[in-house]
Amino acid sequence: MNDPTWWERLRELGDEYGRAFGMSAIALALLVLCLSLLPHAILPLKIQVRSEVDAAITTANFMGYLNQAHASYVEGAQRLGLHTYSISSMYTAPRLMPAQATPAAEQIAFLRDTLIRLRASCERIGVPGMAEYVDGRLAIAETIPEQTSPASVYQWLREVDIVFVKLQASSRDLAVNPKVLSLPRDGAHFIMITRTGHTEINTLTNKEVQNAYRGLYQYEVTAKGMADGFGEINLIDATGTSITCHLLSSNQGNSSMCEAQ
Repeated sequence: MNDPTWWERLRELGDEYGRAFGMSAIALALLVLCLSLLPHAILPLKIQVRSEVDAAITTANFMGYLNQAHASYVEGAQRLGLHTYSISSMYTAPRLMPAQATPAAEQIAFLRDTLIRLRASCERIGVPGMAEYVDGRLAIAETIPEQTSPASVYQWLREVDIVFVKLQASSRDLAVNPKVLSLPRDGAHFIMITRTGHTEINTLTNKEVQNAYRGLYQYEVTAKGMADGFGEINLIDATGTSITCHLLSSNQGNSSMCEAQ
């Protein structure tokens, strides 16, 4: 056991294992780093994917909530003397005849709270584009002047009725599969987001996106040698079959534009 040769051999073995372990640790660390960076490197090329199951669950939740919310709205409106459309005429023009059984200020407060609850519920269910649309209608209603007059109540009632009609109509095909196109050439980078930062679509053009939810979004489109484009995409009133971006040359001083069909 006191043979120096034995100790030297033991030390050599220890050095070899140490080097091997060190190299393995370094290789593992590099692998983990590469894997963590990979999604960021390919993000512009990746289409946002939502499964059919997830879309079906969200659609069912959304439709169920809207039916309950509308029933509650009609009941509360009638209690305050507000005559709105009935559930049977959901897809027809609403009947807007505000009564004065209660003070106008109380009626408007009820209508405002209805829109606020709708907005929050759309976020919770997982359709932030719809929440964005409700928020836009709420912003319009907030600009109505003389908010204690019968005319103001009428306008607020109209905004709430429009929201319910639009959301109910959209819920029948909440998830759509738009083909994102760009002219005069393909390969532009298209992003569709909400103002709160939720990304609904992130893809290159000439691609079909599966199960994008209807709603109101902001878009950004970029392409090499072409002008950047920014604007609003309305996937509530559109059929949702396609989104077409018209790319303009960057030296024209204009912005590229996208629209939903």
